[in-house]
Amino acid sequence: MKKIIWTLFYLFLFSILLYNSFGYLDPDFGWHLRFGEIIWQTKNIPHDQIFMWTLPGKTWVDHEWLANLLMYVVWSTGGYITLSVLFALLPLTAFFLVNNFLFKYFFKRLETQVVLAVIEIGALLAMKPHFGIRVQEISFFGLAFLLLILQNYFIDRTKLPPWWLPILFYSWAMLHAGFLLGLGVLFIWLVLETIFYFFPQIYPTTKSLTKDRLFQWYLISGISFIVTLLTPYGLKLYSFLFEYKDNFYVTHIQEWLPPYKFPINYGQIA
Repeated sequence: MKKIIWTLFYLFLFSILLYNSFGYLDPDFGWHLRFGEIIWQTKNIPHDQIFMWTLPGKTWVDHEWLANLLMYVVWSTGGYITLSVLFALLPLTAFFLVNNFLFKYFFKRLETQVVLAVIEIGALLAMKPHFGIRVQEISFFGLAFLLLILQNYFIDRTKLPPWWLPILFYSWAMLHAGFLLGLGVLFIWLVLETIFYFFPQIYPTTKSLTKDRLFQWYLISGISFIVTLLTPYGLKLYSFLFEYKDNFYVTHIQEWLPPYKFPINYGQIA
């Protein structure tokens, strides 16, 4: 009975996500497909402002180039419905992995699990404007996956550190700029683990990492950062993201307006 309930729950989440893809179209969708097509045809990533004729000679970084390429390939072979299913599965898988973890360690009673499910449905409805066929879903999944990796290791300190973590960050850095959030989380986690190592009395209920384990995590984290510099754009990926200060779109493009701007989206705020 319990398996049936959760199967229906995830089918319900999937139906919301899939319906959202057909009820809302990302204004950037055509842009993603066009640049994916350019990369596919030229077998190269763009460095120039191809369509920005008002900015001649300006270099540009497509921090989503791999996502654009994959979107074009899926769309050209399977159409919009296949792409919609794929992007619906990304957040759905994140919800599934997070719930499995929470049910295993924290919410073991069905009553608390149901409460969590209701909260997640509300959260999903609030995030609908940011879902659909949206590249940031990749970072939504990546961040959830990274947090699960770190929390799992925090619970079981006997596990070997994930030496494959640099592969995750290398791929993430070519898919979406949200990899910076992942690096930020990893940095904060390392700082906390370092504090616990030197001051174990702060968190006496959890055994601090050994010196060797802590060094391994520093090494893995350092490599994870370095590999993001080995993407096709190299250091320009960082310089572009940190130098981009134009916030005109935040106040003029509808999809970027905060929910408290008119027309006010009361449901999303709630």
